[in-house]
Amino acid sequence: MNEYFKLRRSQLPKLRSKLEEARQLLVTLEANPMNHVERSRLHHSIERYYQAILDIDTGRLEKNYERKIKPFLEANRVVLFQDERPARKRHKGTGDALLAAKRHKNQPALIPGTQSARGRDQHGEIGVTKREMLEEYLTLFEGSVAMPEIEVDEMCHLCQQPMVVVDQKAQATCTRCGACRFYIDSTTANMQYNHELEFSSFSYKRVNHFNDWLAQIQARENNAVSDEVLRLVIDELLRRRISSPDEITLPLVRDVLKKLRLRKAYEHVTQIVCRLTGQPSPRLHPHLEECCRIMFIQIQPSFEKHKGNRKNMLSYSYTLFKFLQLLGVENVPMLHFQLLRGREKLQVQDVIFAKISAELDWEFIPSTPHAR
Repeated sequence: MNEYFKLRRSQLPKLRSKLEEARQLLVTLEANPMNHVERSRLHHSIERYYQAILDIDTGRLEKNYERKIKPFLEANRVVLFQDERPARKRHKGTGDALLAAKRHKNQPALIPGTQSARGRDQHGEIGVTKREMLEEYLTLFEGSVAMPEIEVDEMCHLCQQPMVVVDQKAQATCTRCGACRFYIDSTTANMQYNHELEFSSFSYKRVNHFNDWLAQIQARENNAVSDEVLRLVIDELLRRRISSPDEITLPLVRDVLKKLRLRKAYEHVTQIVCRLTGQPSPRLHPHLEECCRIMFIQIQPSFEKHKGNRKNMLSYSYTLFKFLQLLGVENVPMLHFQLLRGREKLQVQDVIFAKISAELDWEFIPSTPHAR
């Protein structure tokens, strides 16, 4: 590890040179008020270079490493003379248990930045292996992703009785109190070699489109908007006397794209706004996003039953808006929903979603009066 710190110190002249170059380039770009993207990138680069130089000069790099590695060293002393053996069963939701071999029943984990540091094991000590220590070390220091553990037996969180998995409904049901929860088997445990999976082509396409739409509204799509399109948008904004990033909004950019007849760029409007203003893209919490996917899959059979003469799925923006309403999420920064403009069109979707909600026993919150 000393070699690593020596290598980092040898990079100081190069970091200082890059910092100076970025500062000089930023000065030249100040003359053009519309270079928001490049200026924002340079600001981030300058801050990153400055912080890296400061960490090396002050010795903070070594101190941070020593602080993070200390719990691993302490845990390693505990298991150093123990044979490698599988860890005992973990309680779901406790997270990584690197220091579980060391800590007592009422002592929380000490690893910063992991789930075990934010919670406390309520079922006593948990076994730990060197493999688990290595996985958590690589996750913390190298950014690797550890292989998830798969629990075959599901226990009810209310009465601690075994739950029966109903694959057809993607639910796990308690044999005593009847409590249910969503269950997704992401393994091939229930699949035979000669087992063929069949999907409804329409549902399959809808789920794919919904996933693509979720990525687009969070500026996570794979396709980057070309510089030519950005230049056309910037020129039109200048014609409208828009010179401040604070004035650039999603509806405004969508209106500009409409005037420029760039309909193919409509789906990338969030990416365009983020690149022009330098603002971070909106983000849904991964758990929240997964809940929306599960809810979208759940409504498919009910939609087929109540769609009437409708061929297309409900508006994706309307559907996500309803999901977030049900999940109690009122506002996500910069997340903009372009709902249907016509009152009649919105009411038609409300009527269908009301029937879907009634069948799934969901609360229905009307978007328009008389939707029930």
